[in-house]
Amino acid sequence: MLPKTDILGVGVTAASEDKILEFILNNLNKPKGKRDKIVIFTPNPEQISAASSDPQLKNLLNQAQIALPDGVGVAIGARILGKPIYARITGIDFMKSLVKSISKEPVNTGYFGGQPHVAERASQCLAKMYPGLRVKYASDTYDKEKMMHFDI
Repeated sequence: MLPKTDILGVGVTAASEDKILEFILNNLNKPKGKRDKIVIFTPNPEQISAASSDPQLKNLLNQAQIALPDGVGVAIGARILGKPIYARITGIDFMKSLVKSISKEPVNTGYFGGQPHVAERASQCLAKMYPGLRVKYASDTYDKEKMMHFDI
């Protein structure tokens, strides 16, 4: 498990991008039936702030194995609170690195969040960049059943 630091009740991954990628790739090197489903969120300051008064959102964010410190405000807030994070890791840059690493593997991916149609467009752009990428879910609408029921 990767280390996390608590920022206003939300666990934010406190590891370098390289260590996070290594964690994911190690999981993918396990036999197919032994792999863990890895959920990655990119909480920004607004989401972390909202989670402090919304237990359901806080619970959802804290269920992720990886919560990237995406926004510069997360990095600044962590520093002000004396909470260690390794560095700001933008979601889009991380996904490009991850997809590049796994695009030749038979791995299913899913994308959730953003404004309407952003997840779909992002997954389409990544699929164009990496033709071997398999997108099984892309939506701005949260649907746990659809998100959690595709094979990895």
